[in-house]
Amino acid sequence: MTKEKAERLIRAISVTGTILLVVLFLIVAYQLIVINVAKNKKAKLEQDIAQIQQQIETSQSSLEYYRSKDYLLRMAREYHYVYEGDITDEDASE
Repeated sequence: MTKEKAERLIRAISVTGTILLVVLFLIVAYQLIVINVAKNKKAKLEQDIAQIQQQIETSQSSLEYYRSKDYLLRMAREYHYVYEGDITDEDASE
């Protein structure tokens, strides 16, 4: 093998190695970006889940109130329904 062929071979190997390193670096950089985006998305989803769980807890307490006898009586009085044994304004004026 002549000296020129050996030098060309060394240059070709060096260029190929450099290109390979650059490509690998770009792949790693892309993967880091993808991981970062996924972490941000996960954090956002966890925040949304916490908010929805809070809404569920609030809704549960509201639902319990709406199912209670107190709510039923309040709504009955608001719409002027009278239960047996209730004192009405007419009874109070007598």
